[in-house]
Amino acid sequence: MTALLPAPWQRACAYRTDLLAVLFGWLGSWAAVWSWLTEQSLITLAVGLPVARAVAFAAFSYADIRRVVL
Repeated sequence: MTALLPAPWQRACAYRTDLLAVLFGWLGSWAAVWSWLTEQSLITLAVGLPVARAVAFAAFSYADIRRVVL
């Protein structure tokens, strides 16, 4: 998905993802994340998570789009 974004956005997305992975590793939360994922239904994983990701991406993009337009 990040291949469709301009280069500065690609770097920002990669940095945020790396930072989140480091934070989870430091807190030792990967076991809790894995446990939560295994308890979810297939519909939740196939539909719910992509929708949540799209909503989060739209929310983060809204501020930048608004700044450019206004």
